[in-house]
Amino acid sequence: MRVFVAVDLPEGDTKERVKAYLEGLGDKRWLKPVSPNNLHFTLAFIGEVGDQVAEKAKRALIQVKHQPFEVELSGIGFFPDERRPRVIWIGVSEDKGGRELEGLANLVRDKLREANVPYDSKPFTPHLTLARAKGDSTGNIPSAGSFGAFLVEGFSLKESVLTSSGPIYRDLQVVSLV
Repeated sequence: MRVFVAVDLPEGDTKERVKAYLEGLGDKRWLKPVSPNNLHFTLAFIGEVGDQVAEKAKRALIQVKHQPFEVELSGIGFFPDERRPRVIWIGVSEDKGGRELEGLANLVRDKLREANVPYDSKPFTPHLTLARAKGDSTGNIPSAGSFGAFLVEGFSLKESVLTSSGPIYRDLQVVSLV
C-alpha cells in the first residue's frame, strides 16, 4: 500500500476560498488540479509499504504530542520555480503556523525514524499543492494574498490508491492534537 502522513485542509471558509481560487484558474488544459477533497499538507511521505510497516507507523504516530495551532494560508508558489512550474501551491505564513507545521512534521518524522519506518527525507516545506503542470506548457497563474486561517487539530496516516481519475485517500490512523 502507498502511505503518507498529512494534515487535511478542513471544511470551512478557508477551504471555500481555496476552491474559489482553483475554479478561477478556468480552463487551463496544462494543469491537473488537486480535487478539493484531497487538499492536504504532507508531513512525511512513506511510500509503498506492507501491512507490517503501516502498523509500525500507526503505533509510532500515536506517540506524537503537539498542541493544536492555527495556520494562515497565503500566497502562491511554484516547484521548482515560476519559469518552469511543475507544481503550483499555496504557502503558509511563517509567523502564523509555518513554524508550528514544520515542528509537527519534525515530530512525526522523529517518531517514524525511531520506529524504523522509512520515509522520504527531503526537507519539509509547508505548502498546500493546488495543481500539477502537464507537459511543457505553461501559462499565467494569478497571484493571491491570504486565503484565511484554520485550526490544525490533528493529522492522519493515509493510504493513497492511484486510479485513472486521480488518487483516492483513506485514513488508516487519525491522531488528535491535545
